[in-house]
Amino acid sequence: MTLISVYDCTHALVSTLPRDGFAYAGYVGHGLASIIWTPQDWASLPAGARTLTITAFADTDADILDYEPGNTHTPADAASWHARQTARGGIGCIYSDLADHASLVAAVGAFPWWAADPTGNPHLFPGSVATQWHWTPNWDASVFVEEIFWPSVPVPPFNDPFFYRHPIPQGRSTHAR
Repeated sequence: MTLISVYDCTHALVSTLPRDGFAYAGYVGHGLASIIWTPQDWASLPAGARTLTITAFADTDADILDYEPGNTHTPADAASWHARQTARGGIGCIYSDLADHASLVAAVGAFPWWAADPTGNPHLFPGSVATQWHWTPNWDASVFVEEIFWPSVPVPPFNDPFFYRHPIPQGRSTHAR
């Protein structure tokens, strides 16, 4: 298993993203102009960077559904979104905090989970395929299991501080955002 760093943020903060990541995740679909990435945002990423799409709306196709307080979907909406994404050959990954995970599993069943666990230390939360481990006012940092999201992409050079080839520390955060 190979973990790589992924940075994410909203449109309004794309210019603040670190430029040393292997991958970036940005918002697609409809919604507030301050959230949805523009073609210029995607073009501003470092050459060769891998990308993932996030949506805050269960009616929008993307790699990841952002399931968190303030978004307008229910666990049943997440189940419908996940089924639609996997039927079209997508990943169907769902981002949530630890508190929402059980209700999502009850509605969706098994799914690739991007866990919110901001301990400040890179780690993969047990049962997840990605973990958001660090929040800043402008952007967030995560580790992702490369083989889940990019199964046919060669491993990049070992120059990322959050890239692992050793056992992953496990942890549980009590931090609230």
